Amino acid sequence: MCTEELERLSDEDLYRGLAECDRPEFEARYAILFDRLHQRLVHAASLRLNEHEDAEDVACDTWACLLSPRCTYNPDRSKLYTWMYRVMRNKSVDLVRRRMTEHAYAGLLTAECNPDEWTLALGAAAGHFLADMPPRLRHAVLLHCVEGKDYDTVAALSGISPRQARYRANAGMLWLRARVSVILEAARF
Repeated sequence: MCTEELERLSDEDLYRGLAECDRPEFEARYAILFDRLHQRLVHAASLRLNEHEDAEDVACDTWACLLSPRCTYNPDRSKLYTWMYRVMRNKSVDLVRRRMTEHAYAGLLTAECNPDEWTLALGAAAGHFLADMPPRLRHAVLLHCVEGKDYDTVAALSGISPRQARYRANAGMLWLRARVSVILEAARF
């Protein structure tokens, strides 16, 4: 297909043909898709991240997902840009969370051995870890360990069995301890 014919195709049709074309056509299709969508992705990412370099990185990661053999995009279910926007959004959220966690680590590792400062820094890190905890585990941990509810009450509030409530609360605490222990080992405290 010539370039003019390719430019008339929709994004989804261009994507459909990527897998079954030869290298020159693949490059032409990809270049057209890139020209159409890349700046929109970068702009959307920069609105979330407030830094152009981070937005470029996230947009490039999104393109890598599209070309990955494990790509989950299905042109029959959604528009290409909609899928790429969702991937970009998830990658942006991951980047922000990773930075928050790194910031919490840095605060702990640079803190002096003053017990009060360590307690505050460790609490901030635990808060970030708790926010990243899988929701089912977090719900059980908050109800049982923070609010002091027994397993039967946690089970009733969550719509699960008391055994499952006990499992989720314990698994959540193990999840949290594993992350906090990394900090403590890194600081050799």
